[in-house]
Amino acid sequence: MRIQQGIKVAYGDTDGDRRDEAAVYMGCSDGAKMNAQLVAAYVVFTRKGDSLAALGAITPRQKSDVYTTALVGLELAPGRITAHEKWYRQTDAHCCPSGNADTVWTREGDSLTPGAPRVL
Repeated sequence: MRIQQGIKVAYGDTDGDRRDEAAVYMGCSDGAKMNAQLVAAYVVFTRKGDSLAALGAITPRQKSDVYTTALVGLELAPGRITAHEKWYRQTDAHCCPSGNADTVWTREGDSLTPGAPRVL
């Protein structure tokens, strides 16, 4: 198993304090050469005093019975984070998920709560 930290980082002010939070992409694969993603997430970091703290993890909510759903981007805004997801339909090749979904996560205090995914 291999843990990956991507170069994907999203920034935005989710708590209204005029300072951006950061969301850093993390993934885990089985080490195979062909898109063997097991888990994908963005870990959201916030400021606590003079330090950083992990607020939580944004994970794909649209499930696929074929392969792992991918996170292809985030938008951070006051009180919410929108996760853009690519998911596999039964007839999709391993290379090419054709499903698109957005899930809006709400932030209340230091809690992140996912809404239902909206298939596009």
